[in-house]
Amino acid sequence: MNKILRFAFVAAFAAVSSLSFAQTQTTFELSSADSYKQFGLAGQSSKTSNEGDFTEDKSVTSGDVKLTVSTSGVKTANRMWKGSLRMYGGTLTVESANDNIVEVVYAVFFNNWDESNNVNNQKLKMTSEKEGKKVFKFYNWTGVSKKVVLNVKKAFLRSVTITSVTAAGIKNVQTIEVNEKAPIYNLAGQRVGKDYKGVVIQNGKKFIKK
Repeated sequence: MNKILRFAFVAAFAAVSSLSFAQTQTTFELSSADSYKQFGLAGQSSKTSNEGDFTEDKSVTSGDVKLTVSTSGVKTANRMWKGSLRMYGGTLTVESANDNIVEVVYAVFFNNWDESNNVNNQKLKMTSEKEGKKVFKFYNWTGVSKKVVLNVKKAFLRSVTITSVTAAGIKNVQTIEVNEKAPIYNLAGQRVGKDYKGVVIQNGKKFIKK
């Protein structure tokens, strides 16, 4: 058995060596005091101002990755508010011009996430991190796509982090055998379950779990 596992580890390393160098992670920060500027807005919205309201679709681009916030489609506008992007409807779209997106992590402002939010009618998996008495929640999409559209009912977001790899890197990845009892982690270092799909780390090796 050990001999088989050693062989599997070697195969895993060979299969993902090109992927390791092709991986890109892009984070759109949405919680800072001046995060409204990246969308070309005049300011933050507040009880006395609607300068941060999205009255039309707005995008921000970092490298090859674009994040687009749509209008809400309801009475309350999507808006940049103190501490987060507050969405009450519409869509939040991430697109990659060249590479394949394999993971999107939505960092939530406390508990402000409606469980009906979805990508292709599929709910997202929640993970959390504890810092003192505070618990920070994250909702995670994994797969392989150049475009990921989050359909929103309600979401207050601190940040959105996108992990992408080159199309060539994905094509070169082969199915490999690993020790199924070993813990699995996503690219953010968070432990995930066996049904998690996307780029993962297990036994110190990185590969795409389908």
